[in-house]
Amino acid sequence: MKKPTLTGLAIALLATAAATTAQAQQAPKPEQLIKWRQSAYQVIGWNAGRV
Repeated sequence: MKKPTLTGLAIALLATAAATTAQAQQAPKPEQLIKWRQSAYQVIGWNAGRV
């Protein structure tokens, strides 16, 4: 790889890591947690309903 390409790749990886870390630190809203929980129960019910 050329040096500028390697530098650009390093900068892109660093920016991605920083954005991911910032996003991971934010707690999900209660409404989003309710939607996730309801969808999980719906999948469980759909799979267990046939048993």
